[in-house]
Amino acid sequence: MSATPSAKPQSARASKTDTLSVLTNQLLIEMPDDWSRLTDKFSIRRYQLNKSQHGFGNNADRGFYYRFPNDYKNQFDQPFYYFTKDDPYAALYTLVPHDAPDQDKPWLYAFGDSVEEIESVTLAPDEVRPHILLKLMLALCFYENGDNDKAYRVCQNKFFLWVKNSGRDFLTAIEVSPSVNELTTPYRMTLTVEARWFAKAYPMGERSLNSASNYYDLFHSKGHTYLRQVRPNQVATFAGDLYQPRKLRNNPHADWHNNGAKYKESRSYLVHHVQERLVAFLNEYGFRASASEEEMERLIPQGENLPVERFTAIQVVDNRLNKKTVDVATYMEWLTNYQYPKAKGFVTLPFQLVDASKLDNTKPVLVLNDVGALAFGYDEDTKAPRLLTAVNEEDPYQVFYKQFPAVVKQSLNVNYHKPEEFTVPEHYLEYALPTSSIRPRTKGYWAASVAERLAADQTSQLARNLEVCLSELWLKWVITGHATCSPTQNCLPFASQISDWGFMTDNLLLYFQDGNVHFANVATPEGKQFLKDRFTAPSKLIKHLMARTLEDVDKAEANLPKAFFVLIGKDVVFDIENTTTMALPNWAVIKPLKVENPEQSARTKEAIGVYAGGIWYNPQSRRYIVSGTESSAGKEINGHHIYQIHHHGTAEATHLPTLISLLKVTFVRKNRFTVLPYPFDLIRLKRELLKQNTSV
Repeated sequence: MSATPSAKPQSARASKTDTLSVLTNQLLIEMPDDWSRLTDKFSIRRYQLNKSQHGFGNNADRGFYYRFPNDYKNQFDQPFYYFTKDDPYAALYTLVPHDAPDQDKPWLYAFGDSVEEIESVTLAPDEVRPHILLKLMLALCFYENGDNDKAYRVCQNKFFLWVKNSGRDFLTAIEVSPSVNELTTPYRMTLTVEARWFAKAYPMGERSLNSASNYYDLFHSKGHTYLRQVRPNQVATFAGDLYQPRKLRNNPHADWHNNGAKYKESRSYLVHHVQERLVAFLNEYGFRASASEEEMERLIPQGENLPVERFTAIQVVDNRLNKKTVDVATYMEWLTNYQYPKAKGFVTLPFQLVDASKLDNTKPVLVLNDVGALAFGYDEDTKAPRLLTAVNEEDPYQVFYKQFPAVVKQSLNVNYHKPEEFTVPEHYLEYALPTSSIRPRTKGYWAASVAERLAADQTSQLARNLEVCLSELWLKWVITGHATCSPTQNCLPFASQISDWGFMTDNLLLYFQDGNVHFANVATPEGKQFLKDRFTAPSKLIKHLMARTLEDVDKAEANLPKAFFVLIGKDVVFDIENTTTMALPNWAVIKPLKVENPEQSARTKEAIGVYAGGIWYNPQSRRYIVSGTESSAGKEINGHHIYQIHHHGTAEATHLPTLISLLKVTFVRKNRFTVLPYPFDLIRLKRELLKQNTSV
């Protein structure tokens, strides 16, 4: 039997520096030199709770923080922002038009049996915190540009844009949530988006009048559809369709980017629209606002491979449900002849078929499976049993892993079928070993028939899955201490350069000792002491987090396991932050193409930017983005965050370049980059092994 074709070995490529101006979901905003454009039309008023009112909200009324702003909406028609963390107590800020008929009307609120006035003061713009003022301006932007149906219009401080209908009674919208960084000027406003379900409300007359519930109708503005809240006390008499936000077990789907005809349903398209609208609006009031861009350069991948040829034996266990259609000998022939790619040439690996009852714990195991996790369990929405659970079949993957917890193992699913596409279990389990010699995306591939292309795709996917499994198996073999590692015989790329380094997240510290990988649990007193003796005190790491996040010591300590620290020697620390800043495709280039022909592809680097692939890095700001190794497909489900490297202590000139090189390897997910330096992936694997109770 001929060996299955494999991808060509990855090698470093020499090329000219590739730079790109990366568009982001941020705005850069400078305050006006002259506030008259705002103050000629509006006054800024702050309604602040006093001590007893604040105590009532915290102790006597669980729904207070919903009812309180809704009461304001019922009594007033003005842009506002409700800041629950104001000092000393929660406050509601509002922009009051000079010509508002109710501008002197007191705000009376019932605190239990007592009706009290919410005291207010008038503030100058420069007396208001920047993030509060800018969120007020965002509220004003959508308030002023809404339609003129004032009978029902109510200002809101949450903003929703319609994405698509998701069924007869449901639609998907995105919530635009702005956050403002006040640490630097110009101020950075980040527009984050989250997909939300909205369900059509019950017919008029049956609607709940619960003051804590919000109801929305659809209205159109600037070529987009928004969800606008209807005044709570007018819900019962509203004549049109209303929607309520809902939480369901499954999350609504909205692609970050869509290269097809449904590009207007993507989150990034709507973020771009809000940016354009808000920039134009703020500039009208004297602010200097612009969309944020960051200059970055593409990093060249490193041709590093794992030394899997050092496996002396790999046990193979046939754990398939269907062992008849394809004999295990066929798979063994495929495995033993498989050409695993190396930096120079190819190697074959020593596979040995063994019975599960005769497993040797001192050797790694490749487990052949033919079922996926989605064939078992119950549907989250309907609660109906899935394909194989419906016929009382037990997941052999779970059975094997529970039966042999001490074996270092990795599973390979040889069934390319998707269980959710089948209704008959026997049909799902009818598969073959694909052996196409056609490489996907080549001239021969496009000239082939649909069936031949499908076989080529299945062959390529199975080959890639095998190589991913073998890489994972080697990494598990290393971190469980089974491989012989030393400074002269590295088990991992760059191990000699990072032998004095530590990597810490999720309460686990990875470090090296005589070339071997070790772990310490820093949630224990012993682990904390080791961290302090070898690298730095935990209290110093907490202080680093406090300085970056402006959190108090309790929150910083609680968030310590979620952080990603790279520790070098004594007191040199790199802290890698997953920021809320995300890269946007270049919609200024894409939109004209789509207007002319919505089906037209826009996958050039000029159009989709970093989504064209690669690792993009700014050496001055120490910010980077990790995209794919190739151009994105037609859809990007998730956007790419910008990561920020923070530095504490006196580092050597080689430390930062070495840290960046740990991003450029492609072996962890087989020709896929790691978003964080690859040793953090070893911590992930260690956690998986601990959950499986594997001996380490």
